[in-house]
Amino acid sequence: MTPKVKEGEIRFVLDWPNGPNDLDIYSYFKISKLLKCTVFFGKRECPGVNLENDSSENDSSGEVITINQLGNYTYTFAVNKYIDSSNNTALGDNPVEGFIIPKRVNRFNYTLPDNPLSQSEAKISVYSFDYIGPVAQISVNSKQNDSDKLNWWLSFCLNGSKGINSLSVVNKLFSERPQFNFCENYFMNMS
Repeated sequence: MTPKVKEGEIRFVLDWPNGPNDLDIYSYFKISKLLKCTVFFGKRECPGVNLENDSSENDSSGEVITINQLGNYTYTFAVNKYIDSSNNTALGDNPVEGFIIPKRVNRFNYTLPDNPLSQSEAKISVYSFDYIGPVAQISVNSKQNDSDKLNWWLSFCLNGSKGINSLSVVNKLFSERPQFNFCENYFMNMS
């Protein structure tokens, strides 16, 4: 997938060929000291940033977030291995006897194994108007522990005031969502 981006846009494409069934890309940033913003499958839009594609809607293994215009924010990009604790039922629903949870398949039409995030072969490709191909491709750290508890991948940080060239790879797995100020602290410690 080589998405065409408009002038001023930056597009982030998450793809994973090797399971699990569902990974979700997140972008979060502070608009002000008091206002935080998170873009993901549950909130598709914040000022200048939107989720365009969610794998749970189209049975593919890919998701896309686009920044329409970089703000003066520190952006964190993370990926979460979604674990459905509801067995595909809504709160209060009781499945009837014989209910079978449908297996998700990827775009090549085979069932995805429930691999740990570190073995998903997930990568985020970054596209910008000024470049023909991806500006960067960040692959999940497969050398880190395979633990099923490590369901968060902090891929990279981006300083919006400095542009696409400030993209800084972190590539670490966590058991919980990384803190909102992780990238702010990361850039401060780099100075």
